[in-house]
Amino acid sequence: MNHHYWARMRTYVREMYPPLTQLPFAILLFVDLAWLVQRAGDGTAPPGYRFTAAGIGSVFVIGLLTRLMDELKDEAIDRRLFPHRPLPSGRVRRTDIERSIIGLVAIYAVLYSGAGAARLGCAAVLLCLLLSNRHFFMRVQLERSVTLTLLTHGPIALVVLCSLAALALEESGRPWGLADLGASMLPASMFWTMIEGYEVARKIRAPSEENSYGTYSKVWGARAAVLVAAALQTWTLGAALYLSRRLLLPLPVAGLLLAAYLVLLFGYGRFLLTLAPERSRLAGWARGYGLSILLGLFIVQVLP
Repeated sequence: MNHHYWARMRTYVREMYPPLTQLPFAILLFVDLAWLVQRAGDGTAPPGYRFTAAGIGSVFVIGLLTRLMDELKDEAIDRRLFPHRPLPSGRVRRTDIERSIIGLVAIYAVLYSGAGAARLGCAAVLLCLLLSNRHFFMRVQLERSVTLTLLTHGPIALVVLCSLAALALEESGRPWGLADLGASMLPASMFWTMIEGYEVARKIRAPSEENSYGTYSKVWGARAAVLVAAALQTWTLGAALYLSRRLLLPLPVAGLLLAAYLVLLFGYGRFLLTLAPERSRLAGWARGYGLSILLGLFIVQVLP
């Protein structure tokens, strides 16, 4: 790999996976998940942070890895609809992305190399990604169906979160087994529905904006797509409120969660009333909702 490769990939990462936004997300997601998983086990805060860097790094790496894999999957579509993007425009080469995928897989494996039984979670994630990049997930059919993409690729995010939960349990320094991993499913599902709700929301358009690009609103209808996103995010709220009560978190945490949810519903509702294009950018509302949850849980940890 020469300096031209690194220059091209810097261009790609800067445009398609900006570290200034993705790294803070990785920090908040792993730290919050680890804290909830470890407290759910025995009601105490985590005794150490020996795998925190590995957990944060794995969130960042797996996010970039899936972004690159999607780049290859959507190459033909992007050439038609988004010719300005790095790959269709020729500013990044297909071989650059393929090399980067191989390198990121190696980095991801190294991050889990000293994580004991949690390495099984790493293996499960890599197996899912391998299958998603082969014929198992029917690439041609996926290009034609965003619903099928959601049903087949959505569970990968849950597997990733479960692997992070296993890493958090390993970090706790106490023996753990399947029962502990099972208890961590509620925090994992909370963040999973938060992420999937955002993924649905960002592919919703007003009827007048629809084109050949596959969106959930085009397939299901705008109102139904909004309801799916809201249903996922309602589970996030329910799980968060339950955990807040079970773990005796300060009352303002529940207030913040409810306020963020009501703001989200306001954003969705104003779009549903008119289906106007100027109100169809729901990803921002979903992003704000998720950020409120992540920051709220993080602040509880750092306050005395």
